[in-house]
Amino acid sequence: LSTITETHGDSPDQSKWLSTKKVPFMTPDGDTVIVGISIDISDIKLAEEQLKATNNYIDSIINSMPSALLSINKNFSITKWNKKAEKYYSLSADKTKSRYLPEVIPGMKPFMGEISRCLETGTPCFLPKQSVSTPDGTAYEEVTVYPLTGKHIEGVVIRVDDVTEH
Repeated sequence: LSTITETHGDSPDQSKWLSTKKVPFMTPDGDTVIVGISIDISDIKLAEEQLKATNNYIDSIINSMPSALLSINKNFSITKWNKKAEKYYSLSADKTKSRYLPEVIPGMKPFMGEISRCLETGTPCFLPKQSVSTPDGTAYEEVTVYPLTGKHIEGVVIRVDDVTEH
């Protein structure tokens, strides 16, 4: 059994995506032939392309923010980590994905109760300004926690601003 995904058509506007499954088959007289079935998966491919474009657009918005932004799910596992967060915490998004928030940012541990309340009540919360040690000395940050509001989505977005110079 083999599956091939391919396009057919004279131009990109008129082409179709097909998923073709092929199997060898022995005829009653002993000949081996290939039998196949093709399914038009053009709508699925279009939906995949639109989903990729939407994800790229959302990532672009998140990465254009001047604040460190991260999102966590109801289990406090990191789901998003923008470029500013990568720079601010010196950790790539790949190294933080699906990890427990206080494990990645130990300074958040004292605020887990407040973050949990924000998640439960759907109300934003503003954490007290805190000092953090950096290689350059002491820095001050403000943290705001915003609940996600989409249907069937449980989590929060955490915004961290370095306010050392303010």
